[in-house]
Amino acid sequence: MGDARAHRGVPRRAAAAACAPQEAYGFAGAPRRGLGGLPRLPGPRAASEAQYLPLPGAQPPASAPAPAPDHPHAPRARLAGELPGLRTPRAGRTPDAASYVFGGVLTPRQGPAFPGGTGRKKNDGARARLSILVVEDDPLARRVLRERLDGHRVEFAADAKAARARIAAGDHDICFIDLKLGPADRCSGLALIPLASNRGAYTVVMSGHDSERHVERAYDLGCDDFYAKGGTEDNVGAVLARCLGKREAAANERVFEERFLTRDAETRAQVAAALRYAATELPVLILGPSGTGKTSLARVLHEQSGRAGEFVAINCSAVGEELLEAELFGWRKGAFTSADESRKGKLLLADQETLFLDEIGSMSLKMQAKLLKAVEERSFYPLGAERPETSRFRLISATLEDLQGLIQSGRLRFDFYQRIHGVTVRLKPLARRRGDLLPLIRALTRGRRRLSFTPEAKRLLLAHDWPGNVRELKKLVELLAAGEQGRIGPETLAKLLKTLELESGEAFVTEAQYREVLRRELKGAVESFVDEIVLRSLEENGGKKTKVLAALKIATRLLYASLKRQAGRTNGGAGA
Repeated sequence: MGDARAHRGVPRRAAAAACAPQEAYGFAGAPRRGLGGLPRLPGPRAASEAQYLPLPGAQPPASAPAPAPDHPHAPRARLAGELPGLRTPRAGRTPDAASYVFGGVLTPRQGPAFPGGTGRKKNDGARARLSILVVEDDPLARRVLRERLDGHRVEFAADAKAARARIAAGDHDICFIDLKLGPADRCSGLALIPLASNRGAYTVVMSGHDSERHVERAYDLGCDDFYAKGGTEDNVGAVLARCLGKREAAANERVFEERFLTRDAETRAQVAAALRYAATELPVLILGPSGTGKTSLARVLHEQSGRAGEFVAINCSAVGEELLEAELFGWRKGAFTSADESRKGKLLLADQETLFLDEIGSMSLKMQAKLLKAVEERSFYPLGAERPETSRFRLISATLEDLQGLIQSGRLRFDFYQRIHGVTVRLKPLARRRGDLLPLIRALTRGRRRLSFTPEAKRLLLAHDWPGNVRELKKLVELLAAGEQGRIGPETLAKLLKTLELESGEAFVTEAQYREVLRRELKGAVESFVDEIVLRSLEENGGKKTKVLAALKIATRLLYASLKRQAGRTNGGAGA
């Protein structure tokens, strides 16, 4: 009669009365829930519906068809390219840490929620299994907890002696401890709290002895939660959620101190959100100016995913379109003149691993269409191949461009954008997170010559605009470490900052200009640059060519060649 399953057809109040021992734990009459008392997550939902969140203000082009409304009770076919088996919350919900675990994404003792773990493991579709010890002398209460913790690896101890042995021998994620173990017991459970806590277990006291003295004593001994029997809230689910949230935060702190150093609260929040999905196949899009650490963050996400293989990366703006296609898809022997042997492409090399596409905004529409098909179908044809290859890679993309602007200008396909931005992280320029400057310098000099800055030099560091961001800071630290003085004053610092500004491509050629040159041949880009300078000089000098020749210090031949090109473009435009 004590089993709640015998009362499913009985009204809630009657079931509660029939199960008094269970109600002592606050579980009587509770609806059937998912693991740990959390509501059961819905079946596999479209990853694009729930997690492929658009950038603020992002809108599809006018020609894009509006999505059909999703009736809450209508069966829905899986969308093209949807990640099978990934449990995601309904649109508009941001699940907590426990939701990811119980959705079958994280595994116990293997993610940032578990200190000392080896990183998040790949999602193999299995439900998370936590190691839990329940110290409780009441058989009926143990049975209730067994049901509430269904799906986890649960051990029981009915007395203090057995509990000590299990705590010493085990490696438990959570320990539930009843203070009074037996009719004549005088709260021997108190002595178990520091034993479990020192072993790294999240320690929870659940007892009928809830006097202020007992509560205070339990927390002083190191328990994380204290619940009085007879509570009506869903205690187990709340405990599991807090436990996992606490451990996730601790592991993320290690990432921010050791692998992706930042003290900026906004940056930490965005990176932590991406880390939460590290073990899934959900794509990640990293936005930010050049030099802010987009590649470093992509590596961290790869490491935290539990993927033990290679981090496969390519800069899409550094190679031409034809070479980019060959690098991504690979080729078969004889596919083109110089193809003396077959070669695997980046897509195949990244099978079951991470594929990082840097500067994805520079990709042509043709390449976007080909890559979109590979991402959605998980298959592609290498150059010259008659049969497709399959690859289940996890895609991480990065760009410094305004993707919304590219969509509106027709240079970025909206459907391609939807497939690459599952989780979006925006990295701020270093000038907007100045609190990271000195910690970054300390990290960059760790194990090397240490540097010290005078108060005036520190003020100069904080006032600098850092156009090259972290990349510029690294160069500065290298120069300072190789200098004669370890104590840095404002004169030395100002001189080196000026040197970096003159050496930096940012001082003359912007990233946008450089990418434009890569899209076109260098000759054409140089001619366009010359023509623009000549035109501006003509405007400033009232159209007088002799003054333009003197101001620009150029030969007459170069001036008239530029004017001829401009006239040709004007005539061509008029006739079109």
